[in-house]
Amino acid sequence: MLKDLEQYASQYTGLAKLNRLRFIADHCPPLRLDALRMALAYVMTTYNTNLYQQIYRKLQEALSLYVDIIFYPCLIELFYDFFKKMSLSKSVTLNLIIKDK
Repeated sequence: MLKDLEQYASQYTGLAKLNRLRFIADHCPPLRLDALRMALAYVMTTYNTNLYQQIYRKLQEALSLYVDIIFYPCLIELFYDFFKKMSLSKSVTLNLIIKDK
């Protein structure tokens, strides 16, 4: 999919390219990270600092969401492992860490 996105984005230049990549990032979750990374790399070749900051913030939000979705189930499994193998106090501590996140 990344090759298709690169090929698609190569048809555009300037703000049109950035707007296309931002639109894809907003409307196509599977391509969100790739589109934002490409947009960030492209905007770094310009002097548009405001757009750079917007894209950077969106990428940070997307990455944090991605990390929560991917790694949160692993923490739950870890919690149950502690519960089964260790004392209750250690699992409660891990539970507090998970809830703080």
